[in-house]
Amino acid sequence: MRTTDKCSGVIFVGTLRYFAIFLSVHSVAENQDGFSLAVGPSAHYANVTVFNQSSRQVYESVGVGVYGDAQFVLDERWSLNPYLQTAWEHSHGQLNTPLLNSEGGLQLRRWYNNFYLGGALNFSSEQVLQHQGIVRADFGPGVSAVFGWENPDGLTYGLQLDAPQSGNGGVSHRAAVAVWCGYRWHQGNLHEK
Repeated sequence: MRTTDKCSGVIFVGTLRYFAIFLSVHSVAENQDGFSLAVGPSAHYANVTVFNQSSRQVYESVGVGVYGDAQFVLDERWSLNPYLQTAWEHSHGQLNTPLLNSEGGLQLRRWYNNFYLGGALNFSSEQVLQHQGIVRADFGPGVSAVFGWENPDGLTYGLQLDAPQSGNGGVSHRAAVAVWCGYRWHQGNLHEK
């Protein structure tokens, strides 16, 4: 079984568990302006042409990330969420080194009570780190699908799937998944304490 098949299976089972949590929750959150901070695991798959070489590097990386967003409510069903996230990861495969993967973008979320679905336009970068510092950087625009759930008290869970994207003029192709758990501060929970 290939590593990508194993990753797909893990993502599928994790997503099913995630939806089971959403369906078991009975309280309903009111969609409110606010900001959140969260942490969680992240993973990337890359197929990169190395500059000044004719070779390609294919590798996967896993690590832990930090996520933050600001939520601007458009109405009871829609919100805009500009976000930033960064992940410290370690790669394996044809590249075996620490990586720093960062991303910023804008999500449009459709809310169904506590649960949301959405899409994002983003710009991501990956820095390959070695003893002498950053030895290579790949970057480029992309799109994502986002899913999540938010408790009325502020507890928030999210899952983001980045579509394969081309960067640096089409020389690299990367896909990513990130899961996070965190807290959203909004007017309702700031004044309760």
